[in-house]
Amino acid sequence: MKTGLQLGLAEHQALLENAPDAMVIVDPEGLIVLVNAQTERLLGYSRDELIGRPVETLVPARLADRHGGHRAVFAADARPRAMGGQLELSALRSDGVEVPVEISLSPLRHDGLPLVSAAIRDVTERRRLHGLFRGVLESAPDAMVIVDAEGVIQLINRQTEKLFGYPRHELVGRPVEMLVPERLRARHPRHREAFAASPRPRPMGAGLELWARRADGSEFPVEISLSPLTGTEQPMSCAAIRDVTDRRAVEAELRDHRERLEELVSERTNALAATNRELEAFSYTVSHDLRAPLRSIDGFGQALIEDHAGQLDEVGLDHLHRIRRASQRMATLLDGLLSLSRLTRTDLRREPVDLSAVAREIADELAPDPAERAVTVDITPGIVVDAVPPPGRCRDGEPPRQRLQVHGDHRGRPHRRRAGDPRR
Repeated sequence: MKTGLQLGLAEHQALLENAPDAMVIVDPEGLIVLVNAQTERLLGYSRDELIGRPVETLVPARLADRHGGHRAVFAADARPRAMGGQLELSALRSDGVEVPVEISLSPLRHDGLPLVSAAIRDVTERRRLHGLFRGVLESAPDAMVIVDAEGVIQLINRQTEKLFGYPRHELVGRPVEMLVPERLRARHPRHREAFAASPRPRPMGAGLELWARRADGSEFPVEISLSPLTGTEQPMSCAAIRDVTDRRAVEAELRDHRERLEELVSERTNALAATNRELEAFSYTVSHDLRAPLRSIDGFGQALIEDHAGQLDEVGLDHLHRIRRASQRMATLLDGLLSLSRLTRTDLRREPVDLSAVAREIADELAPDPAERAVTVDITPGIVVDAVPPPGRCRDGEPPRQRLQVHGDHRGRPHRRRAGDPRR
């Protein structure tokens, strides 16, 4: 027969029946006044067998004597908390078998009477998992979180406590979404369901920036690898969580350096292009400005030879010929300068170039009068290289001659000099 207290609490029965855990409500004397169907299924008692019985009925005999003292301690400081802290708790089934449990206590009041609500959860599978994976999890360098099909945390390692700032007992048995920033929590169950539909080892959110939430509410970037677990009674998944704050900082710094380098390269490229344009313009202008007076010198020299040769002695004619040859050589150099300025605007094509032939042509062109001085030029034949050939052709269809210069000293003694040799 139900007592007045039991009748008064009957209105809470529907609420208890919807709870996922076994729920037991106890009066100040430690007598059970209300249970739900989950309690019957977990502990094997019928409702009528439990109501009115001491709550120690559900405590293993080896622990029952101390249980009254634990109830008195809770009554003296009644507040919601986990029972036993981080101790391993057990409940006694009707058949005498002990069941590993997790118990959360909460104070209640009904008509001024203090009551205690105990939520009892079977952690048999969690204990088994702990035995299977404890060594592996605790030796892992990353935070490791094992979650069941409902998204409830079943097991963590020390790295998880250090990374998130939660003690173990505050995480185990709680939804994994408590580790997810609030702005992302609504979408997280869909991601869990997608993984459960196709469980295979893979990174979470490939290509996305992932974030986690610490106990103090701060967020930090993470990298998460997901793996389904085998050998468990129900589907389980394991998440390896790594803090990538330092990596993100390095990546951001590298991006900044790369962007700055690209800016510098662009600036230098533009500056070089501007310098090249200025050099081309200068070369073109100088060449054109100098060609006109050179043509005048050569033309007047030719006119003197043709019209006034009879008035000049042999030395005077030789000087005129020297003037004409020098002006023609300068014109050739200017033509080469113009060709070089055009070369910077065209593609360079490499092909075989006979350097011996080029040197021979230059030596023949610059050869002095044998009667005046003796010059010996030694050119090794057959020197062919793969190079960019002389650009275009200069005066009279001849290639540019700018490589080899032959000089005499101030006493007229001959010597040989190759391009690149120090002047004497």
